[in-house]
Amino acid sequence: MRLSCGLAVALAASVDESTHPVTKVVNMLKTMKKETTEEGERDQKLYEKTQCWCTTGRANKESSIKDGGERITSLEADIESDVASVAKLENEIDQAKKGRSDNKNSLATAESMRAKENSEYSKEADELKTAIGQLGGAIESIEKNFGEDGSTLLQVGNVVRTTASKFKDILDMDLDGIVGDLDQSDDEKKQTDTNIALAELFSPQKLRGAMALDQQPAGFKSYNAKSGKILGVLKQMKEGMESKLADATSAENSAASNFNALKSSLLAEIDSQNKQVEDNTNDLAATRVHLENAKHDKDTTTAARDADTEFLADLEKTCSSAEAEYNARVKDRNMELEALSAALGILSSDAARDLFHASLGFAQVSQRTFQSSSNKLRHHAVELLQTSVGKTNSAALLSLMVSIKMDSFTKVKKAMDEMMVELKAQNEDDLVKKESCEKDIDVNEDNTKEANVQRKKLENKISDLETTVDDLTAAINTAQQEIDEAQTSVKRAGEDRAAQNKEFQQTVADQRATVKILKFALSKLEEVYGKYGLVQQPAAGEALSAPPAAGTREQHSGNNQVMSLMQSIITDTKMLEQESISDEADSQEEYEKLLRDSFALIARNQRAITDNKERRAEARNDLGTAKEDLGTTMDNLESLSKENSDLHTECDYLLKNFGIRKQARTEEIEAIKTAKAILSGADFS
Repeated sequence: MRLSCGLAVALAASVDESTHPVTKVVNMLKTMKKETTEEGERDQKLYEKTQCWCTTGRANKESSIKDGGERITSLEADIESDVASVAKLENEIDQAKKGRSDNKNSLATAESMRAKENSEYSKEADELKTAIGQLGGAIESIEKNFGEDGSTLLQVGNVVRTTASKFKDILDMDLDGIVGDLDQSDDEKKQTDTNIALAELFSPQKLRGAMALDQQPAGFKSYNAKSGKILGVLKQMKEGMESKLADATSAENSAASNFNALKSSLLAEIDSQNKQVEDNTNDLAATRVHLENAKHDKDTTTAARDADTEFLADLEKTCSSAEAEYNARVKDRNMELEALSAALGILSSDAARDLFHASLGFAQVSQRTFQSSSNKLRHHAVELLQTSVGKTNSAALLSLMVSIKMDSFTKVKKAMDEMMVELKAQNEDDLVKKESCEKDIDVNEDNTKEANVQRKKLENKISDLETTVDDLTAAINTAQQEIDEAQTSVKRAGEDRAAQNKEFQQTVADQRATVKILKFALSKLEEVYGKYGLVQQPAAGEALSAPPAAGTREQHSGNNQVMSLMQSIITDTKMLEQESISDEADSQEEYEKLLRDSFALIARNQRAITDNKERRAEARNDLGTAKEDLGTTMDNLESLSKENSDLHTECDYLLKNFGIRKQARTEEIEAIKTAKAILSGADFS
């Protein structure tokens, strides 16, 4: 076997006990034991840190998984509640809208019926007032003038014929009494219906006959008795019409009061339903936002819990593996320490020490043998090898030279053969090492290039993903801001709509009160000025009526203008009311359109936020993965750089001096061959 240069020099000079191989072995064993013990201490500290990390990580992840499960359960309950609330609110909104529509239809129907009833009442009241006024004038005229002039009966006839078909029930009261005073038989009276009797009674011929009777000579029966009878009937007719007018007015007031109560009730219900629609719509929007947030939180929490569960499984696996590996290392280390302690015990024993001291004499004997047994062949071989050592500085040749001086030729030749084999093997090893170094350096450089390309790709990917995350975050914030603004607009629009509706209700109430007051005032004027219209112009061919009696007055010349103006105001007020109703309907439609558009925008933005949050989560996940990959790549590059440095440290000398080393070994082999030949008796002189 080869000897070190130091050992060869020692053998050539003198031998010190401290450099005895056994002593070195003992020292090495002690060093190994010390290093193994220190390694165990370092390994134990690292294991304790690992166990602390495992315990802390396990506790944190188990707590996180538990909290995540509870959070998911709570979110699922919230989602279920929100879904039910959304369905309930949508149903309540639909029901409120339907109820509001029904109430509006009912109000429109009631207003139409009320308008019709009021129109019928106004027409009937006007006719009754006209008839009452005309009858009053006729009665007054009869009472003043009948005894002197029976022409007033012509006016009464006109009144009766005008009102007969409309107020038949009143005229029927005293018809029999009137008809009984006519020159008709009982059979004729029984066969005469109301209209015929009236027409007969108050026909111009009968009335002229009555006037003729008043002009009969003395001794004839006067017709004043019949006129008195007629006057009584006319008064009863007037009282009946006044009673009917009072009943109709009372019924109209009652109907108007009932309509106002119904209208107030319907309007109150409509206002309540409007508020319910608005409040439920706002609640629906808030609930939908809360529902979407709960769904997103559930997805995020579920993903985090799954990640924690996966991490915990990996942690358990890693910690279990670390514990098993540590226990295996402790076992191996203990066995190694036991072996080292046992070897030290054996080599340090007194018997072994005595044996090793006795063996030190071989070096001294070899030195004396060299001094006493040198011969020409040994000296020549040594000179040859010494020349070669001077060229190659080979420790192996130096060791061989020492062996030639100390050992027998057979042993030296064997050593030469072994040395030549070893030198050839070293050449082969250098060649293999050279090829391996070149290959490893090429692979390292290729891997470094690929890692740099991968690093650049990952850096670009990370930059793109960070931009994507920022853009999605900005989009989410913008969409949320639009949702907040839409909700604020809905709230303000609801407040504005409520104020507008309140103003509309007040406006309509004021307009209708104005119409009512104007109609009442107009009716009072008609009561005053209407009676002057009782005296009608006679038909063609008829005698003119007598002029108004002294003390009467004509109607004011400006009454028609005033009453027309009042009627015009009533018409304008009603038109303004209709315009207000139309404007209110338009405002309500615009408000509902705003709600629909706002809720559509909110729903659209909520979906966009959910989608963008999912995309952002994916981008963040990809970003985290890319950063981890970049970290791995950077670690790989650092490892490759270290590997490259190690390869160059290990291989540069060999690659640079491969030819020189090979040539030197070849020369050593040739020198050994020559020395061997000399020792075998060859002569190279």
